[in-house]
Amino acid sequence: MSLSQLDSDGSRLASLGADGVLSVWSQVQGNIPVLGQKLVTSSHLSAAPSCLLWSVGRGGDKDLIAMGTESGDVQVYSTSQSRIVHTKKVSGKVLSLCWGQDNSLYIGTEAGSVHILRLGEEGEDEMVSDPSLHNPVHCLAVHGGTLAIASRNIVLWDLKSKTSKTLSGHSSPVTSLHFDASGTLLFSSSNYERVVSVWNCVKKKKRTVTVANLVVNDNIREVDVVQDDGESLARVSVISSLGKLLVFKLDTDNCNGTVQPVASVMINSPEGENLPIINSRIIKNTDLVSVHYRPGSGLPTPQMEQLSLPGLQLGSSLVREVRRGRAQAQTGDQEVVTPRTDGKVVFLAPGPSLGATPTNSRKRHAQKQNENSLPVEERLSLLSTTTTGSSSSPRTDTLTQLLVQGLHSNDARILDSVLDRADLTLIDNTVKRLPAEAVLPLVTILQKYIRGRGVVHASHAKWLKSVLSIHHGFLVCVPECQDILAPVYALLEARTQNYFQVLQLRGKLDMMMKKNDDKPPDNNLDIEQEALAVYQDTSSDESDDMMSDLMINDNDQDEEDEDEIEESEDNDEEMLSESD
Repeated sequence: MSLSQLDSDGSRLASLGADGVLSVWSQVQGNIPVLGQKLVTSSHLSAAPSCLLWSVGRGGDKDLIAMGTESGDVQVYSTSQSRIVHTKKVSGKVLSLCWGQDNSLYIGTEAGSVHILRLGEEGEDEMVSDPSLHNPVHCLAVHGGTLAIASRNIVLWDLKSKTSKTLSGHSSPVTSLHFDASGTLLFSSSNYERVVSVWNCVKKKKRTVTVANLVVNDNIREVDVVQDDGESLARVSVISSLGKLLVFKLDTDNCNGTVQPVASVMINSPEGENLPIINSRIIKNTDLVSVHYRPGSGLPTPQMEQLSLPGLQLGSSLVREVRRGRAQAQTGDQEVVTPRTDGKVVFLAPGPSLGATPTNSRKRHAQKQNENSLPVEERLSLLSTTTTGSSSSPRTDTLTQLLVQGLHSNDARILDSVLDRADLTLIDNTVKRLPAEAVLPLVTILQKYIRGRGVVHASHAKWLKSVLSIHHGFLVCVPECQDILAPVYALLEARTQNYFQVLQLRGKLDMMMKKNDDKPPDNNLDIEQEALAVYQDTSSDESDDMMSDLMINDNDQDEEDEDEIEESEDNDEEMLSESD
């Protein structure tokens, strides 16, 4: 995420990219902004930038730009001197910055501490310490001897008496704090509250509440408060999350209730595309407001313009053509000049070093130079992977010699032919044979490739990983290593900031899908499916046959019994007759 802010005059724009590059653009009304200065500092790129602030110029230099990082580094850059004039290291992430009188810089950290950096005075820096300041300091504002420190609650700290007063009412962290010219009113806002709260800091009450609210009806991105000299009317410009500019006017002597905006502005392109306003600055003692809006289609040149406040109304919609400048010609970067050699190039003979040949071997080296020195075309053809005569991989020692020669002569053709290879075994063996004096130039070339080409090439990442793994013992002893690797670290940190959230989401989806796969199948029978076998019950017919058989058997048995009875009676009669 890039940071940007307009200076107090509204004519210069400071832009701090996620890679830590500071660009200062100058603009004259009616012309395209011109890139005046560009700062790249390796120490600042050790971590991602977190805040950016122009100096206000009250009693001090208004050409200073303060920058803070997530690692606790604070740097002050002077646009008039084109150099870093002050640096400081604090504990914890830098969340907020605030300029005071006499170029005093107030630094708020995630640990809840506030550091006071005195740029115009000699002596030790101060630190505000209070038991109530244990929350992260998201915003700061100072006027006279009163320092406003905000997390969710706002603490008014008296720098002289070391006493504090608390203002409560915000439900989320405060993102902007501004005092009016007299120091009586304090303007505060939060991202999701859709209003700008106005506090009276002079009233001595046990429970301090807001005296007025500026209605925005949208999430707030930036607030700026300006009050002309000798005037009681304060003008407030608010930038919403949708890129709309709202202008409020408030009487500081008599303010209460809700205040509606007097003007609102949206900027669109002729094709109807919204050009969101990023920054605004009401120029003091004038009726002009300077705006910076984002161009479409990733145009590097920012769009800046000064609008007349009397000509703005509620619901104003401006149509602006995106002006394209020659950014490459304005940057002032030096061109890379390639010397003309007319083909008369003598290459180094194979050897383990980038340096000069030892004195005792110069004669032998001169004798073998002709047979070992080959034109670059022949060397590239020997290492070409498209050679039809042989399918074997190139020799590691030959690849090492070619890499050393490319680093020594800074030849892009030789370096590309070596560094575009993605075979891990070949890369590791080549890096192992690399001499120590060639390690640092190789790391420098790799970080330039990764940063300059925009897309991290797979082979370049493998080469850098192999160098860091094999030669880490040498790199940790080199002081220049941090300056070289810091830009790459900042670039990868910015591109992988959502890595853990993506992993968590993928894990949860895998868990839910596995839970659905482990569910037992349903045991419901499909009654419409045709049966594989049908059994017909014939029990009724068999029972009838059985009963008929039983009845027949019973009749036969009765007849047999009657015959036996008759025979027995006949026998009895015969026996009686014989006895007589």
